[in-house]
Amino acid sequence: MEMISEKKRIFLPQKGKYKWGSDKCSQVSTFKRTMANSRRSLASDGLGLPALDALQLSEHDKEFYCDVTATAEWADPSEHDLDDAGVATNSPENSDDEENLDLSSTVPGSLADPTATAQGTKRKRKETVPTTLEDVEVRMSESCDCRNKNCFSAVPAADLKQLRNLMESADRSVVEAFIAGKLDVLARRGAVAHNPSAAGVARAAERTRESYEYTVSGVKVCAVVFMYAHCCTRYTLHKVEKHLSAGCIASQEHASTGTLPWNAVDEEEVQKAILFIKNFAEVNGLPQPAAPRGHNTPAPIYLPCSTTKKMLHAHYQQSGGIIGYSSFTRIWNTHCRDIVIMKPREDVCVRCSELQSRVSRACTEEERSEFVEELRDHITKAMDARDEYRSVISKGKVSLGSAEGGVPDYCHLTFDFAQQATIPHHARQVGPLYFRVPRRVQIFGIANDSVPEQFNYLVDEHETIGVDASKAHGPNAVISMLHHHLETHAPKSRSLGLHADNCCAQNKNKSVMAYLAWRVIVGLNTSIQIDFMRVGHTRCFVDAGFGLLKQKYRKSDVDTVDQLAAVIGQSAVINKAERFCWQWREWDVFFSKFFRPVKNITKYQRFEFKTESPGVVSMSQSDTLQDKSFSLRLPEINITSLSSDDLPPVLQPGGLSYARGLYLFTQIREFCHDEFKDITCPAPAFQLGPAVPPDVPEDVPQEA
Repeated sequence: MEMISEKKRIFLPQKGKYKWGSDKCSQVSTFKRTMANSRRSLASDGLGLPALDALQLSEHDKEFYCDVTATAEWADPSEHDLDDAGVATNSPENSDDEENLDLSSTVPGSLADPTATAQGTKRKRKETVPTTLEDVEVRMSESCDCRNKNCFSAVPAADLKQLRNLMESADRSVVEAFIAGKLDVLARRGAVAHNPSAAGVARAAERTRESYEYTVSGVKVCAVVFMYAHCCTRYTLHKVEKHLSAGCIASQEHASTGTLPWNAVDEEEVQKAILFIKNFAEVNGLPQPAAPRGHNTPAPIYLPCSTTKKMLHAHYQQSGGIIGYSSFTRIWNTHCRDIVIMKPREDVCVRCSELQSRVSRACTEEERSEFVEELRDHITKAMDARDEYRSVISKGKVSLGSAEGGVPDYCHLTFDFAQQATIPHHARQVGPLYFRVPRRVQIFGIANDSVPEQFNYLVDEHETIGVDASKAHGPNAVISMLHHHLETHAPKSRSLGLHADNCCAQNKNKSVMAYLAWRVIVGLNTSIQIDFMRVGHTRCFVDAGFGLLKQKYRKSDVDTVDQLAAVIGQSAVINKAERFCWQWREWDVFFSKFFRPVKNITKYQRFEFKTESPGVVSMSQSDTLQDKSFSLRLPEINITSLSSDDLPPVLQPGGLSYARGLYLFTQIREFCHDEFKDITCPAPAFQLGPAVPPDVPEDVPQEA
């Protein structure tokens, strides 16, 4: 048998040669599956039916192959919905009778799918490639089922293309309703047909079935052209005609709609699985105060990293559960989305983990209740702090929107240090560089939560206060960059709100408290409130900017600080880079002459300064407790004489030591691109660091 070219490899019986449901139809379906398996092994080019000798068929299948190919007509590929194997998806063997164990289709109502109804789920139409004008012209060059004419030639090719693409993009139910509307109008009901008898006497008989006329663009065509234009199969067309003949106007529904298959999961078993997952999370989970930023979901509950869904399903079955693993995971993902398995990189509160361990190891019910209550109290305080953070951000947005003359009444900022970046850095990092210490760049972020906007201050290794990137995170560094931002970039608001983490070496110390009190005294702000987030629950807006920055940084090649600044600007719209253009000042020594430290500062979470009480700070441990006032002023000092022009002395950057410069030159320079070697890793010089090199004794005279 010769290869039949330019035809789809799948055949469909037409013109009533084989009726669906008959024994012959079952043979056709079985034979189609056999041919599909043979086609996969042949790896052909996608055109033409394989020759008989090329197919691995039995003698019975070969005879049936010759019988069917000789009698059945070959349908155009565009008239049928075909799957990847070439089998028609609209045949009865591929109908809704074969259902997989899918919880979303077996469990009614909200137990399986919140959007599911008793009417069932709509089947999505297979995505197809839009028909081009060339495809239509190729199909029009072929003949239709008519004997003496080609109905394709009567319809413009552009109209066929437009109608076919419209039907391809529409849902199957919409296509059937569109066809039903046209057929209902064109139906010739109750027509009389004249059937001559054998004796030559004409007798009139009323039709027992209805006849339809098919038109495309106002031109009468045959059924083949009508089906091609509407992108439907003969089976679909006959189904719509049969539905209209029965006098039905409502949309068609499958016979099994609203019924549950034999393998449906019982509602009671679903509830048991949900309860098992929630009880396990209550005992072993770590509740979080709020969802990650940008997710409008409930606060997650983290399970230990060692937990797996497979292991939890095994415990569930040992407890008497009967639901399989796939359905168990589907139930988990649908009804317990807030219960997630913790990843190793998740930042989890140490206090939460400690209390959870105590709950798991409790020997008596009294101990367990005590630890559970302590954990609940800790989580409640963290949630209150998170709610307060959201409220002040909303307050800042409202104040910015109603600002008169561009000066808002309230501004809120969040600041923190990010993990240091190293240069050179390449997307495909060289292996030996992992074992060395490249040039370090500190990143200090200040985010204006009301805009939103984030300035990332870049401090190179030789630009820090101390030598070789030392003293980069101290109070003098934090206050210097914060003061520069407030005077340069932040709006000149009367009230200022701040949020930071609980790091005492950077933020929560006497120098920062004295600086905020000084700003109120000299009249830069009328009131300032700073809140320190709970330890372990410090996720905030500035961390989101750092995350976007790191994503871009990992995929970029960076050889200089200027390139790092460009990467930060490209990482997100909110991110902006600020190169070293400010001055370091000795704030701690300056403020020690006017203010005294706060006692037990680590116990308090909120500090507030107001113009009505200059030099006095109101402190509180939480929103529910009463504020406690403390005077920062030294008794013998008159702080009213302070002025915003009186600033601490300037500190010069420490630079690089000779040893560090030599290390960068000998160990790191080779990993930089040639044009940037002298910028990132220049030759060391004595004037970059201390006057005496590290390895030279002080009493040995140096050479000129």
